[in-house]
Amino acid sequence: MFPIIFLCAAAGGYFLTYLYDRSTPLSVRLSAGVCTGLTLFGLICFVLASLLGLGAASIALATAAVAAPALLLIGARMRTAVGSDWRTAFRGAVRAVHHPSWRRVALLLLYFAAVIVFWHVFDRAMIVRNRAIYTGVENNLGDLPLHTSIIQSFATGDNFPPEHPEFAGARLTYPFLADFIAAVFVAAGASLRDAMFWENLALGAALVVLLHFWAQRWTGDALAAALTPALVLLNGGLGWTWLIAEAQQAKGGWRALLWNLPHDYTITPDGLIRWGNAITALLVTQRSFLLGLPLVIIVLTLWWNALDEEGPPPSNKQRGTKKRQERESDQTADVRRMAAAGAIAGLLPLAHAHSFLVVAGASTVLALLSRRWRLWFPFFIAMAALALPQILWITRGSAIETERFIGWAFGWDSRGQNLIFFWLKNTGAFIPLLVAALLWRGSRPLLAKKLLVFYLPFGFCFIIPNMIKLAPWIWDNIKILFYWYVASVPIVALLLARLWCARFWWRPLVVVLFVSMTLAGALDVWRIVSRAPEFLLFDAAKTEFARLIEETVPPRSVILHAPTYNHAVRLTGRLSFMGFEGHLWTHGLKYEGRDDALRRIYSTPHEGRALLRRERIDYVVAGPEERELMPHGDWFATEYELVGESDGYRLYKVAP
Repeated sequence: MFPIIFLCAAAGGYFLTYLYDRSTPLSVRLSAGVCTGLTLFGLICFVLASLLGLGAASIALATAAVAAPALLLIGARMRTAVGSDWRTAFRGAVRAVHHPSWRRVALLLLYFAAVIVFWHVFDRAMIVRNRAIYTGVENNLGDLPLHTSIIQSFATGDNFPPEHPEFAGARLTYPFLADFIAAVFVAAGASLRDAMFWENLALGAALVVLLHFWAQRWTGDALAAALTPALVLLNGGLGWTWLIAEAQQAKGGWRALLWNLPHDYTITPDGLIRWGNAITALLVTQRSFLLGLPLVIIVLTLWWNALDEEGPPPSNKQRGTKKRQERESDQTADVRRMAAAGAIAGLLPLAHAHSFLVVAGASTVLALLSRRWRLWFPFFIAMAALALPQILWITRGSAIETERFIGWAFGWDSRGQNLIFFWLKNTGAFIPLLVAALLWRGSRPLLAKKLLVFYLPFGFCFIIPNMIKLAPWIWDNIKILFYWYVASVPIVALLLARLWCARFWWRPLVVVLFVSMTLAGALDVWRIVSRAPEFLLFDAAKTEFARLIEETVPPRSVILHAPTYNHAVRLTGRLSFMGFEGHLWTHGLKYEGRDDALRRIYSTPHEGRALLRRERIDYVVAGPEERELMPHGDWFATEYELVGESDGYRLYKVAP
């Protein structure tokens, strides 16, 4: 059933694109439709599930609602537009076959290579084999159990209204929409792995198309647009220089080393390079970012298409009726684009909160700088209408301590290094090229005034995270920093394209610069694709015990267990009294009191009985991890009912 849900959501988003933009290529419509359709479906289904539960009724109603834009085909004008797009795409495909050009071939290879890479990477994000669960992405060790617990809490744990699955009683304020969509797929019959894989693959493929089209619009240069997705997704610094020394020491030389890379190269073992790769450190591990980033790209593209700051005012000869009607039609189209951009931005708070903050901040700066400032009203009205209810819902009764998020922290995660050298190591030639592009002058400036204005607010996405801590874990500032990088990539790509076309002898330098900026990221991605790493998360004993919990413990029950990142409870959808402290700390939750209570319960029978009643804990786990916390042995065996036992794990019922 879940493929039908996916197709209905994508189709609904696709038909909605005709309401706000009539000139978009079919591939871009389909990509935007996947991202906006899935997000809209997730929001609608979440509201319905909160009222009716996540069952067949709420899923069917949400699917029907998100597919409703297909009714637009009733109108002859819509049928004509849709038919024209598909005929144009078909004729373009026929021409590409009979008269291939290097641009068409290169673009096709770009899309094909991206899909293949994403397929292999997401295939390794969660590996199920012999009743055990592994991951082939090192940065995913802590994140996969967290996302698994959120997905399962919706799919099997009836977690409505949602509580944090690792901190029972606290509202879930983590942007969970990507995980909720996967939970709907699980409830519709998909396996946990397939639900995440197909959602990730669709969003990743759509992101590549949207990045290419957006860069084409911003730069007007085909080569710069083709370079942009690669520079964004294979970002990295100078960590590849490690490879040279390692190859000299490796047994078997380069070949053996490349097929068994020992570590990542965008986050190095010495901790001096912290930038990370977009795919391996963001899109796989932080699934919300994979949903938020393409939505932001759609918004940026709509802004660009709607805001023509360079158009001259109409002359007296242009004030005729026909010209006036054309201008009014263009203005109406711009209003539609801005309203649609606002609506898409309004979907972001539960999809990816940091993306919403970036869009809200950038739109404010651009509105203040714009000569057509009235055109921003539809954007802000539409954004507020959808975003404010989500923001109020998130913040009401939140257990997050905001003081853990904000503070002075100069130099991001540089760890005392010289800031200039730190960023040169982390981004290589990227920042010098960006500065050169921004300062390029001459007979024909590299950047148009409109592009400079649009880029300005994203400069703050670099400055502010280098001065202020925006999350308990300073590295999480990357969620803002990366938008500076994304906005800067088309500018750097345009400089490379200009150098490529300027003189033949510049071309070797362009190749060297491009390779130096993408090699570290490509090595990290290749490490996953080549299946070099594999990390065990849940062995067969844990998955079997998780199955026992699902069969015996009612949804929304609170379970006490050891606060490890990969505990079997993470697979069950049940609520933990306290989960992994690393997750709770990065989410801004004050967990110290519960941590103390947890350890006293396991270590002291007399205190433990009273604390179990006070904290309203329903079940207690006594397994290998918990025995390390019980110096006096398993005292629960003489006090409480043994519900089940499996491979060294015991589950006791505490609540009457």
